Amino acid sequence: MPEHLDWIKLYRAALHETDPEKQAARIEEAKNAKALRMAVEYEDSDQRHAISEALSHLENIQRAK
Repeated sequence: MPEHLDWIKLYRAALHETDPEKQAARIEEAKNAKALRMAVEYEDSDQRHAISEALSHLENIQRAK
């Protein structure tokens, strides 16, 4: 997977983690990676949209706990 898509691996790991303590750490790691990707001027608006949706989903998971 290209380096600019590494956040997807972290996002998926957070979604699939079953240990609540580990999931919280994985969510934070994924959110930080996505925030860094969003901070970079990226030409692909689909990528920006996917990152935004993933961040929102991770925040919803955190609030549900």
